[in-house]
Amino acid sequence: MALKRIEDLDEAGALDGTELVELQSGNESLRCTTQEIADLASGGGATWGGITGTLSSQADLQAALDAKAPLESASLVGAPTAPTAPPMTSSAQIATTAYVDAAVAAGGGGGGGGGPSTFETSPISAGAIDISDEDVSVWVVELTENVTSISLPTALAGEALSLLVIFTQDATGGRTVAGWPAAIWEAGSPPTINGDAGSVTSVPLVILGNGMIYGVS
Repeated sequence: MALKRIEDLDEAGALDGTELVELQSGNESLRCTTQEIADLASGGGATWGGITGTLSSQADLQAALDAKAPLESASLVGAPTAPTAPPMTSSAQIATTAYVDAAVAAGGGGGGGGGPSTFETSPISAGAIDISDEDVSVWVVELTENVTSISLPTALAGEALSLLVIFTQDATGGRTVAGWPAAIWEAGSPPTINGDAGSVTSVPLVILGNGMIYGVS
């Protein structure tokens, strides 16, 4: 096969470095790629894409690398962003402003002084009241019939919920409250509800993430 010069090749200026070239030296011949020849011509430096030569000879590239933040003790400016972690994440991950805002809105702002408590009224349905919403800290229950079943919220592991249940007797009075979940009561037993018409009885509770419930009776 007749030898050709580079200028004789079609699209000679579009070499990608993978073309094979045969070199003749005396009685010996060898093959190498055009990239290997380019490396030798540049003094043996490395190749990054279309950039050849040693790193120190690439002044603009070195300047760009120097402008990057280091991995350790980086000092960032402007408004750097990061992924927002799921709620209740407990790790060394960065907490974004979106994560903090969501935690405060959910009542996770440190407990006490973070904002007003939320309250709801709970109707009685066939003797049962459901006050299991962990986002509500004060429940008002009007006693229009006897209560025989009470559903309380469940705290997550490592957390504690403070709950206040306010029972108000209707105009008839004499309503009773029973059906509390297993709890440790300050007086040794569940509270006795004042039976007078229109009277009010408050029951403070603390619910822990380990399943324990403590109440003041």
